[in-house]
Amino acid sequence: MRNVIKGALWAAMLASAFIASPSLAGFTSWVSPSCTKNADGSGWCSGSFRAFRDHADPNARADFYLNHYGAVSFYAQLNGQAYSCFFDATSPYVATFGSAAGQQIDQFFAVAFTKEGKCSYGYLYQGSSYGR
Repeated sequence: MRNVIKGALWAAMLASAFIASPSLAGFTSWVSPSCTKNADGSGWCSGSFRAFRDHADPNARADFYLNHYGAVSFYAQLNGQAYSCFFDATSPYVATFGSAAGQQIDQFFAVAFTKEGKCSYGYLYQGSSYGR
């Protein structure tokens, strides 16, 4: 009985070696750009740099600016509306979004801003699926 079980296990392992598994090589994620501005002027934007570049709006753009003082700001334009905010110098997001400003990488981001134009939230994700 023991040999029968061993034989069945070997047969199952051998058969599984020939079963095709999906490959994600070359996969790139495309996230639609999205921005919202509330009645009070607060709002958010999300997407990837590629998504803004590929949007049907020829003026769509998203930028992170890092100036020589180390300040970081965000600017986006989508569907004829402008969105912008600045990160407070003490914000933990400054280092993260400062690196986004200094590199040509295509990562997913989300930024929320207050009615005063201060960036109140930031999220940045870089993964192999956000390639060129």
